[in-house]
Amino acid sequence: MQPPSNWGTGGDSAVLIVILPFLTFPLVGALIASKRPNNPVGWICLAVGIIWMIMPISSSYGIYGLVVRPSSVPFPAAIGSLGEWMWAPAVGLFGIYLILLFPDGRLPSRRWRPIAWLSGAVIVLVSAGFVLSPGPMDGLGGYATRSG
Repeated sequence: MQPPSNWGTGGDSAVLIVILPFLTFPLVGALIASKRPNNPVGWICLAVGIIWMIMPISSSYGIYGLVVRPSSVPFPAAIGSLGEWMWAPAVGLFGIYLILLFPDGRLPSRRWRPIAWLSGAVIVLVSAGFVLSPGPMDGLGGYATRSG
């Protein structure tokens, strides 16, 4: 069985375009967190960078274990599916909380608390919706796992 046609077509340019810019997040986050551990901005940057690095690794693991060499690694569907929903916490942390808490780690005023809580609930619900939704993983083209 062949891997999906879109798997691995980016070559080295995929690393430069997708992964390399997100390496700045954990580096900046680690720097801020080491100098100001009470400021959540550093921890948010660190979490976004780590999540964004785990996503392609877990997706590749799933494709390898389900398509390239079936039954060669443990739990390929479970680990591969991590890459399908982890974008929601990464985008939510980056697009909402980093903006709300920048630069000093505090909300601009008390009026922003409901927005922060609502945003957290939306991130959790979107993540849970993707985790619990049935169907094939993106990029696998409907491949099923082999039994036996």
